Amino acid sequence: MSDNTNVEKPKKQKTPYKKSAMRAKIAGILCLVLVAVVLFFMSPIFGVDEILVEGNINITPEEIIVASGVKKGDNIFSVNASDVEAGLSKFGKIASVVVTRSFPSSVTIRVDERVECAYIKEKATYTQIDENGRVLATASGIESAVPVIQGIKIVDSEVGQFMKIDAGNAAELSSLITRMLSELKVSGIVSNVKTIDLSDLSNIRMILQGDTLVNMGEDGEEDGNNIEYKIAYLRAIIPELPASQNGGVIELADTENVTSRMS
Repeated sequence: MSDNTNVEKPKKQKTPYKKSAMRAKIAGILCLVLVAVVLFFMSPIFGVDEILVEGNINITPEEIIVASGVKKGDNIFSVNASDVEAGLSKFGKIASVVVTRSFPSSVTIRVDERVECAYIKEKATYTQIDENGRVLATASGIESAVPVIQGIKIVDSEVGQFMKIDAGNAAELSSLITRMLSELKVSGIVSNVKTIDLSDLSNIRMILQGDTLVNMGEDGEEDGNNIEYKIAYLRAIIPELPASQNGGVIELADTENVTSRMS
């Protein structure tokens, strides 16, 4: 009598050598793929051939590109936004930088540029500041139609930092200056003012581009007597001045009794 019971044959097990060979083969294929990917992304097709600059006002595109460190021919993947921002930090006028890569070969550098709102004269140089009192640059002369602030002295005028006033009431002066410049900028008349004299805070004075003296008085605490209100009032007066206006006096110390004497 024969035994017809099916006996399952044991499966052949892979030897440790075959397993190692298979792993080595897979690793080799992955390395080749990785090398191919790296070579592809480093190929000339991803070389920067266009650098665009947007948002600049006073700084030229050429100056921004040179300071950014980005050069034509650089691999687009090597362009680092932090490096670009660090390179442009030497410009006090640049508030922020955004770098955009457009594949395969274009880089756009968009800057938000601060604009000077006043000068402070120091011996033979003029320090430019924005409406927040940040130092933007130093120049040998006046480059823009913005007011020159008189009656104060600043120290440590490092580009990119906020001005430091050399006075016992430095905090009060700094606050007053930033409030005045902000209001002049918002009112759109910062270019109409030639000088701001802060040598006597009980009698703040401004001279307009037509040499008209504006007596602002002091910065009162009441809403209708503070410096912002007086500048807003001046904004309404300026368009009414004759185009040929030269000289004269506008009395704004008391906004309840505004007078003007034209020369």
